[in-house]
Amino acid sequence: KEEDWPRAEACTGIVVDEMDRATAGKELSRLYYRLGYITEKMKDNQKALRHYQTSYEIDSTYLPVLEGLANCLVSSERWNDAVKVYQKVLVHHKDNLSEAEIADLYFQIGSLSAKLGQDDRAIKSFEKVVQIDDKHQRAIEALLETREGRGEHEEAYDLVLQLIGIVEGVRRFELYMRLG
Repeated sequence: KEEDWPRAEACTGIVVDEMDRATAGKELSRLYYRLGYITEKMKDNQKALRHYQTSYEIDSTYLPVLEGLANCLVSSERWNDAVKVYQKVLVHHKDNLSEAEIADLYFQIGSLSAKLGQDDRAIKSFEKVVQIDDKHQRAIEALLETREGRGEHEEAYDLVLQLIGIVEGVRRFELYMRLG
Protein backbone atom coordinates (compact mmCIF):
# COMPACT_ATOMS: atom_id res chain seq x y z
CA LYS A 1 0.00 0.00 0.00
CA GLU A 2 1.58 3.24 -1.14
CA GLU A 3 0.73 6.48 0.65
CA ASP A 4 0.15 9.55 -1.49
CA TRP A 5 0.69 12.34 1.04
CA PRO A 6 0.66 15.21 -1.48
CA ARG A 7 -2.74 14.07 -2.81
CA ALA A 8 -4.05 13.63 0.73
CA GLU A 9 -2.91 17.17 1.53
CA ALA A 10 -4.63 18.58 -1.56
CA CYS A 11 -7.91 16.75 -0.87
CA THR A 12 -7.98 17.69 2.81
CA GLY A 13 -7.11 21.29 1.89
CA ILE A 14 -10.13 21.42 -0.44
CA VAL A 15 -12.42 20.19 2.34
CA VAL A 16 -10.99 22.77 4.76
CA ASP A 17 -11.43 25.56 2.20
CA GLU A 18 -15.08 24.61 1.66
CA MET A 19 -16.00 24.47 5.36
CA ASP A 20 -17.97 27.20 7.06
CA ARG A 21 -15.53 28.47 9.65
CA ALA A 22 -18.28 29.97 11.77
CA THR A 23 -20.00 26.64 12.41
CA ALA A 24 -17.35 23.94 11.81
CA GLY A 25 -15.68 24.08 15.25
CA LYS A 26 -14.13 20.80 16.33
CA GLU A 27 -14.56 19.24 12.89
CA LEU A 28 -12.42 22.01 11.41
CA SER A 29 -9.86 21.49 14.17
CA ARG A 30 -9.64 17.80 13.27
CA LEU A 31 -9.12 18.63 9.60
CA TYR A 32 -6.30 21.03 10.41
CA TYR A 33 -4.84 18.30 12.62
CA ARG A 34 -4.98 15.94 9.62
CA LEU A 35 -3.26 18.55 7.45
CA GLY A 36 -0.58 18.86 10.11
CA TYR A 37 -0.13 15.10 10.24
CA ILE A 38 0.00 14.83 6.45
CA THR A 39 2.53 17.64 6.03
CA GLU A 40 4.60 16.20 8.88
CA LYS A 41 4.71 12.90 6.94
CA MET A 42 5.83 14.93 3.92
CA LYS A 43 8.73 16.22 6.07
CA ASP A 44 7.48 19.81 5.92
CA ASN A 45 7.81 20.60 9.61
CA GLN A 46 7.07 24.33 9.32
CA LYS A 47 3.85 23.75 7.41
CA ALA A 48 2.87 20.98 9.82
CA LEU A 49 3.52 23.32 12.73
CA ARG A 50 1.25 25.98 11.20
CA HIS A 51 -1.56 23.45 10.69
CA TYR A 52 -1.20 22.03 14.20
CA GLN A 53 -1.23 25.55 15.65
CA THR A 54 -4.40 26.40 13.71
CA SER A 55 -6.04 23.22 14.99
CA TYR A 56 -4.87 24.05 18.51
CA GLU A 57 -6.37 27.55 18.29
CA ILE A 58 -9.74 26.00 17.46
CA ASP A 59 -9.61 23.18 20.05
CA SER A 60 -6.73 23.35 22.50
CA THR A 61 -7.64 20.08 24.25
CA TYR A 62 -7.67 17.64 21.31
CA LEU A 63 -5.04 15.04 22.29
CA PRO A 64 -3.74 14.13 18.81
CA VAL A 65 -3.10 17.79 17.96
CA LEU A 66 -1.36 18.35 21.28
CA GLU A 67 0.94 15.40 20.55
CA GLY A 68 1.62 16.51 16.97
CA LEU A 69 2.16 20.11 18.00
CA ALA A 70 4.58 19.13 20.76
CA ASN A 71 6.58 16.91 18.40
CA CYS A 72 6.86 19.71 15.84
CA LEU A 73 7.85 22.20 18.51
CA VAL A 74 10.59 19.83 19.70
CA SER A 75 11.79 19.37 16.10
CA SER A 76 11.90 23.16 15.75
CA GLU A 77 13.85 23.40 19.02
CA ARG A 78 11.07 25.46 20.59
CA TRP A 79 11.53 23.53 23.79
CA ASN A 80 9.79 25.90 26.20
CA ASP A 81 6.65 25.90 24.03
CA ALA A 82 6.82 22.09 23.79
CA VAL A 83 7.00 21.82 27.60
CA LYS A 84 3.84 23.91 27.87
CA VAL A 85 2.03 21.63 25.42
CA TYR A 86 3.17 18.47 27.24
CA GLN A 87 1.93 20.00 30.50
CA LYS A 88 -1.39 20.74 28.86
CA VAL A 89 -1.65 17.07 27.85
CA LEU A 90 -1.15 16.11 31.49
CA VAL A 91 -3.75 18.61 32.70
CA HIS A 92 -6.45 17.60 30.22
CA HIS A 93 -5.76 13.92 29.57
CA LYS A 94 -3.87 12.41 32.51
CA ASP A 95 -6.90 10.38 33.64
CA ASN A 96 -7.13 8.70 30.22
CA LEU A 97 -3.42 7.92 29.81
CA SER A 98 -1.53 4.81 30.90
CA GLU A 99 1.20 5.07 33.53
CA ALA A 100 3.78 4.49 30.78
CA GLU A 101 2.37 7.39 28.75
CA ILE A 102 2.35 9.66 31.80
CA ALA A 103 5.93 8.66 32.61
CA ASP A 104 6.94 9.41 29.02
CA LEU A 105 5.38 12.88 29.20
CA TYR A 106 7.20 13.67 32.43
CA PHE A 107 10.41 12.34 30.88
CA GLN A 108 9.93 14.64 27.86
CA ILE A 109 9.30 17.60 30.15
CA GLY A 110 12.40 16.72 32.19
CA SER A 111 14.59 16.32 29.11
CA LEU A 112 13.45 19.60 27.59
CA SER A 113 13.76 21.40 30.91
CA ALA A 114 17.35 20.15 31.19
CA LYS A 115 18.07 21.51 27.69
CA LEU A 116 16.63 24.84 28.82
CA GLY A 117 18.93 24.85 31.86
CA GLN A 118 15.97 24.53 34.23
CA ASP A 119 17.52 21.91 36.50
CA ASP A 120 14.94 22.16 39.30
CA ARG A 121 12.08 21.52 36.87
CA ALA A 122 14.05 18.73 35.18
CA ILE A 123 14.74 17.02 38.51
CA LYS A 124 11.09 17.23 39.58
CA SER A 125 9.97 15.76 36.27
CA PHE A 126 12.52 12.94 36.31
CA GLU A 127 11.58 12.16 39.92
CA LYS A 128 7.93 11.88 38.89
CA VAL A 129 8.95 9.37 36.22
CA VAL A 130 10.83 7.30 38.80
CA GLN A 131 7.85 7.46 41.19
CA ILE A 132 5.74 5.92 38.42
CA ASP A 133 8.40 3.43 37.29
CA ASP A 134 11.32 2.91 39.66
CA LYS A 135 13.19 0.99 36.95
CA HIS A 136 12.95 3.69 34.25
CA GLN A 137 16.62 3.62 33.32
CA ARG A 138 16.64 6.71 31.07
CA ALA A 139 15.01 8.84 33.78
CA ILE A 140 17.41 7.59 36.46
CA GLU A 141 20.38 8.22 34.14
CA ALA A 142 19.11 11.74 33.38
CA LEU A 143 18.48 12.41 37.06
CA LEU A 144 21.99 11.16 37.86
CA GLU A 145 23.54 13.42 35.22
CA THR A 146 21.60 16.44 36.47
CA ARG A 147 22.40 15.77 40.13
CA GLU A 148 26.10 15.28 39.35
CA GLY A 149 26.13 18.47 37.29
CA ARG A 150 24.86 20.33 40.34
CA GLY A 151 27.46 18.74 42.63
CA GLU A 152 24.80 16.81 44.57
CA HIS A 153 27.06 13.82 45.24
CA GLU A 154 24.99 12.05 47.92
CA GLU A 155 21.91 12.03 45.70
CA ALA A 156 24.04 10.93 42.74
CA TYR A 157 25.51 8.08 44.82
CA ASP A 158 22.00 6.82 45.65
CA LEU A 159 21.06 6.98 41.97
CA VAL A 160 24.14 4.96 41.00
CA LEU A 161 23.06 2.29 43.50
CA GLN A 162 19.57 2.34 42.03
CA LEU A 163 20.97 1.91 38.52
CA ILE A 164 23.18 -0.98 39.61
CA GLY A 165 20.00 -2.82 40.56
CA ILE A 166 18.51 -2.53 37.07
CA VAL A 167 21.38 -2.67 34.56
CA GLU A 168 23.54 -5.60 33.54
CA GLY A 169 26.89 -6.42 32.02
CA VAL A 170 29.46 -3.78 31.24
CA ARG A 171 27.21 -0.92 32.37
CA ARG A 172 26.84 -2.47 35.84
CA PHE A 173 30.62 -2.93 36.06
CA GLU A 174 31.14 0.72 35.07
CA LEU A 175 28.76 1.84 37.80
CA TYR A 176 30.56 -0.25 40.43
CA MET A 177 33.85 1.26 39.30
CA ARG A 178 32.33 4.70 39.58
CA LEU A 179 31.57 4.05 43.24
CA GLY A 180 35.22 3.24 43.87
